[in-house]
Order: sequence, then C-alpha cells, then structure tokens
Amino acid sequence: MVAEGGLTRLQLALLVLYGSVGWQRASAYSVEVFLRNMSGVVHFGKSAAYAQSRRLAKDGYLVAVMLEEDRPRPTTAYRLSPKGKAAVEGWLLTPPDAAFREAELFLRLRATSFVNAEVGLRGLSQMRPLFSKQLAVADAREVELGDRAELCDQLEIRLTRSVTKARLSWLTRAEKGLRDEVRFQEREARIAKLN
Repeated sequence: MVAEGGLTRLQLALLVLYGSVGWQRASAYSVEVFLRNMSGVVHFGKSAAYAQSRRLAKDGYLVAVMLEEDRPRPTTAYRLSPKGKAAVEGWLLTPPDAAFREAELFLRLRATSFVNAEVGLRGLSQMRPLFSKQLAVADAREVELGDRAELCDQLEIRLTRSVTKARLSWLTRAEKGLRDEVRFQEREARIAKLN
C-alpha cells in the first residue's frame, strides 16, 4: 500500500520511528526489532527495514551517519531529515484510511513527539470521524439485528462499542493535552519576541 507522497506504509513507519523521541540516531536493526515486536503495525519481509532505510536516506528523507565502533562492519544510524519531517507532517494532515488500523493510531501518536504540536493535534484529530463512524456502524448493526441477534453478535457489538468509546475518550484527552501544548508554545513564542 502506498501512502501520502508515494511512500509505503513501511517507509512512513520508519520515518515516524526515526523521528520519534529516542530514535533520532537509531540503526536499521534496532528499528526492525522494534517493528517486529509491534505485531500488526506493519508487515514486511526480513531485512526490509535495512533496504528501506537506505532508500529513504538516498531519497533525502533520512540522514545516514556511520557510527565509529570496534566492529568488523560499521553500523549506520539514521535520523529524520527536514524532508522526512515534512513528509510525516503532510501525512498527518490527511485523513486516515477508511478501515481503521491500530498502526495508524500508533504512528500518528508517535509522530506527535517530533512535529509541531498543532500539526500533531490535527493529525490525531483526523481519527475522530473514523471512530465515530465505527460507533454508528455498531449502532446500525444492532438496530438491523433487533431481537433476533444471537449472543455472539450482541457480544461483538458490545466489544466494538466499548473499544471505540474508549478510543474516543482517550482521543479527547490527547487532544486536550495537545491543545494545552499549542497554547504553551504560542505563549513561549510571544515571550521570546518580547525579549
């Protein structure tokens, strides 16, 4: 699947992880291990993180840095370039896919650690219509089934409602936190102008 700007989901995931706090100078190996441990975030073949990291560096989305180590093969670490950050910000400002994926929320959340707070707020807020639609679909399904709903259908509808309401509640709190951060950054910018 190709995302915003012709980047694949794996490439976007790599950009977000390299840009996130704690990943500013990560090796492809450490990112690959992280992605493999995040079941469902993104699927890729063995060593894809290596190849895609090199390609993203070649295309200017990442900056490659050779680490000096006492090893037979030197390790390459990567960090997000301004072009890579701009690509992530552009992706954040587009609506998510119609089918919700945990990866989408995870990546949008991780991206808030290195993008402007206002862009992060807008990126996470893009998820609200999707969650609201999921809730409406569950409600419509319950009405459609009516009294003839089997127990498994009832349980599925309740699960969908419960999880979706929890996501909406979390999103409301996250948006509040990011709005507070936007106000803080604006206040700091005004103070800096006065000095």
